[in-house]
Amino acid sequence: MRAKAPNKHSNDCVKVAVRVRPFNKRERDAGSRCIISMVSTSISIQDPRDSQNQRSFSFDYTYWSHSGFIRDYSGLYVPEEQGGRYADQDRVFQDLGQGILENALQGYNSTLLAYGQTGSGKSYSMMGYGPNKGLVPKLCDRLFQAFGETQDSRQCQVFFSMLEIYNEQVVDLLSRGSRTPGGLRVREELQRGFYVEGLRKIPCESAKQVHKNGKRTQ
Repeated sequence: MRAKAPNKHSNDCVKVAVRVRPFNKRERDAGSRCIISMVSTSISIQDPRDSQNQRSFSFDYTYWSHSGFIRDYSGLYVPEEQGGRYADQDRVFQDLGQGILENALQGYNSTLLAYGQTGSGKSYSMMGYGPNKGLVPKLCDRLFQAFGETQDSRQCQVFFSMLEIYNEQVVDLLSRGSRTPGGLRVREELQRGFYVEGLRKIPCESAKQVHKNGKRTQ
C-alpha cells in the first residue's frame, strides 16, 4: 500500500498490512491447526515440526480474521463478541481504505496492492462478495459520496480500467475478445509516469457503473 500515512502513524509512504484468513474447507477436512499467533502488530509463525522454533515479524497493520466470527442474518461476517479480535471488512477499510481515499482526493497518487499465493484471501479483502464488500467497492462508494458532498466548483471525472499481469504479459480485462498478441506495453512519460499503452478506459458517473463494469471482467 503506497500512500500518505494517517496522522497517527509515521510519515512513511509505504505501509504493509497482513491479514490472517480462516481455514478453507480442504484445510478443515484435513484437520489443520493454526501455527500463527498475533500480538498487536507482531505475527509469529511456528514450525509445525518443532513447537519451540518460531519466527516473528512486525508490520504496520495486522488483522486477525482466522477465527472469532459469525455470520449474521444479512450474511455479514462480524465479530462473535462485541470488542472481539476478529477484523471484519469494515475494520480493514477504516484502517487502509479511508486513508487511501483521503489522500487521493488531496491529489496524491495512491495504490493498494494485494500480494499472496492463490487462495490466500486477496480477492475477498480487495473485492469481497455479497454484503461483505471489500476495499475496492467500499472505496468506490465513498469516492462518489465525496463528490456529491463537495461544495466547490471543481469537476471530477472517474475512469474505470482493469488489467491482469500474467506470465509477464499485460492483458486488458475489458477487451477479452480482442487481446493483443504478446500483451500490452507498459510505457513511461515525464508527465504521466508509468501507463499501459492501449488500455481501455470507461468513464463512470456512479459507483454502480463501476461495480457493473467490474463484473464484466469476472
